[in-house]
Amino acid sequence: MVTTVAPPASLSPSASPPHGAQPCPDCQSLPDFGGYYVCHRRRVLLRRLSVSRGHLLRLPRPAIATDAYLWNRVRHRVDWYVTAARDEGWLRWLSTRDFEERAERLDRGWGVQMAVDLSRWRYQGQGAFPLDDNGLSGPSMAA
Repeated sequence: MVTTVAPPASLSPSASPPHGAQPCPDCQSLPDFGGYYVCHRRRVLLRRLSVSRGHLLRLPRPAIATDAYLWNRVRHRVDWYVTAARDEGWLRWLSTRDFEERAERLDRGWGVQMAVDLSRWRYQGQGAFPLDDNGLSGPSMAA
């Protein structure tokens, strides 16, 4: 069974994300954490996912999870957290404060992670994502 879940109206697309999907000249990659960059000029943590469904938690709802150790290393240097899914063509972002307030901490055996439900992120790109009983379905999350 596939259901389409749209983000709440309060989290519908806003003006524009604080950073694009590509690292800019002011971005510095984070050693030991592939796909993560800190943009010093825009104060953004940028995460680039090549295959989004492989990096999303599925229970109880699809969520973006981040290593708590990494977050604690960079949170004082950023005001925004932007996740870009290259395969799906979307950007999702939260302020640092919102990420910390909404994150659930969990440990599934490889360290503490902080996870925020996809529906809680602001977004640009496809505005809904199909879900099945296992979390995500189909070749694309886009409806």
